[in-house]
Amino acid sequence: MAYSPNYSNLYVLRDAPSNRPFRGMFVNQDDWVFVKHYSGTKIPSQIICTQPASPRLYHEKIIEKFVSEGISGWDVFEVDVLGKDDELFTGYFGLSIKGRCSPVDFSRSLIVNRDFPGGSFPYLKGRFFEDDYWDGSDIFMEDTGGAGGFQYCSERVKKLLVEEKVKSIKFERLIDFEIDVNIIRSVSPEKLPKGIELTK
Repeated sequence: MAYSPNYSNLYVLRDAPSNRPFRGMFVNQDDWVFVKHYSGTKIPSQIICTQPASPRLYHEKIIEKFVSEGISGWDVFEVDVLGKDDELFTGYFGLSIKGRCSPVDFSRSLIVNRDFPGGSFPYLKGRFFEDDYWDGSDIFMEDTGGAGGFQYCSERVKKLLVEEKVKSIKFERLIDFEIDVNIIRSVSPEKLPKGIELTK
């Protein structure tokens, strides 16, 4: 079943590196898959960010909140977390995102120029889904047939995580989200709007 997305109330879930949170990396050692600290504080937050295109880890207290509040679009898998000195942190689960939306349609984004010391560069403002398809899940990703990509959430998830004082992630409203045109050119040039002027 599809729902019409209200882009003002949907968000990109992003890491908050300025807070220097505990960050981990997935490791496969003799068929034991775990997450090992590789940067940031020694004590993990309620949500642990990992390497790009890998799942984030959520503490069981957040998972319990998701269940009690009826948050949709996710599943979990067990994973061990090791700290900087190989100490074990328990109660964390990897979050597998089941909710889906269609891929981003950048032809609907606004082209804006941002000034930097090196010059003026074009950015695309706003992330909108092809044909406005979204399955209505509170946590979801683009249905691109592959792993990784941006993770999105509803206003309900944002409110819950803010109330729980989660500091390791931040929220960016889809209508306000900006991305460098040259990043799109290097990763998915076929998605660029026609006629856009690129910087060298």
